[in-house]
Amino acid sequence: MDLEGAFDDVMTALLCADKRDVDDVARVLDSLARFVGAVDETLTATHRMTLKQVGRQWLAAVESIWYQYGLNDDAKDLEAQFEEVRGALAAVTDHPTKTLFVHESLPPVALRELSFMEAGFGWQTWGASLVLAHAIATDQVDVRGRRVLEVGCGTGLVGIVAALKGASEVVLTDFLPEVLQNARFNAEANGVRDVCRVTKLDWRSPTLDADDDDQRFDVVLAADCCYEIEHAKLLPPVFQKYLAKTSIDARVHLINALRTGFDAELNAWEAAARNANLTLANVHTIHDDSAVDNGPAAEFRYYQIANPTST
Repeated sequence: MDLEGAFDDVMTALLCADKRDVDDVARVLDSLARFVGAVDETLTATHRMTLKQVGRQWLAAVESIWYQYGLNDDAKDLEAQFEEVRGALAAVTDHPTKTLFVHESLPPVALRELSFMEAGFGWQTWGASLVLAHAIATDQVDVRGRRVLEVGCGTGLVGIVAALKGASEVVLTDFLPEVLQNARFNAEANGVRDVCRVTKLDWRSPTLDADDDDQRFDVVLAADCCYEIEHAKLLPPVFQKYLAKTSIDARVHLINALRTGFDAELNAWEAAARNANLTLANVHTIHDDSAVDNGPAAEFRYYQIANPTST
């Protein structure tokens, strides 16, 4: 079943059903029950929370109308089905755990995803994260024995893969408390908490926890961080502050999806990087159809960035 398509159909049925028509209500109850029974890990947390909220509200509204106008015998026959559907909705977990097979050299990575309402843009694993994680897994980005910083970690996939590939230390950073808590959960679930630390990093005033703030990192990772012009302009100072200046191999690896209508954001990022005297050592486009599960983009712009002293 195409769950997203079926979800739209169920939402339409709930919104359009005649709540006073017993036959119409029975039809929608059957559709809702079938959909809830088919829910699996591919249904996002945002869809789940919407399903539960709208579904419960619809059930309550129908019952209120029937109570107001008096139940007839046909309506009474549906009472048991009402309770079954209500129980099934309650049993739908809010946060699905998605299993990703990044590369045959690594164990499967289990990631819990939040809803957009809880975590904003950190709610799911975006396509650029999959592409960057695969680059690490296949040693296109070498992290073995190195200190790694991930900015805008979201669910933590990229940093977790870096830890699994042998990074000596990984610091996962994001902004919202809910996103940070979820990244900690995912690091723990994948057995890398001893290597990974999760902490807040505000790009407007980039300061890590006291234990980390004087550190420089051999590798800085960023996936899909240029989705707003303001953010694109804020990233270069973060890279300048935390990318190791004494190592000729220190690099930032940034991958962003090429989305229709987002040229201004990438142009702003490239201009800001050059104004900050960062060296765009390697820039090219990646075609990757395996990442379309998390968005329509199948093309990504890859940037390898160095400090001026590292070139």
